[in-house]
Amino acid sequence: MKKPGWALAILIVMGGVLGGVLSEGLKAWMPDGPVQTIFLASVPLAINPPVTLDLVYFTITLGIIFNINLLMVLGASLGLYLYKNL
Repeated sequence: MKKPGWALAILIVMGGVLGGVLSEGLKAWMPDGPVQTIFLASVPLAINPPVTLDLVYFTITLGIIFNINLLMVLGASLGLYLYKNL
C-alpha cells in the first residue's frame, strides 16, 4: 500500500518538535556537564542577514532560523522510522 508523502512530512516535523520540547524540558532539569552539552547544544541554521524587499509603499523582510540539536534529529529520525514501519 502506497503511503502519502504528506504523512512523512508530518511525522518528521512532529518528531522534531517533540525532540525540541524534550530538550527544552531537559535544559532545566539536567545539570551542567558533557551530557548536557552533547544532547542540548544547538546549531543555528539561518538566513543571515534576512532578505529584505523594499517596494517603496511597504517593505517585506524574510528570514528563518532553525536551532537544531541532537534530540531534534533523533525525534525526526523516529518519525521517519514510524513512517517506514506503519
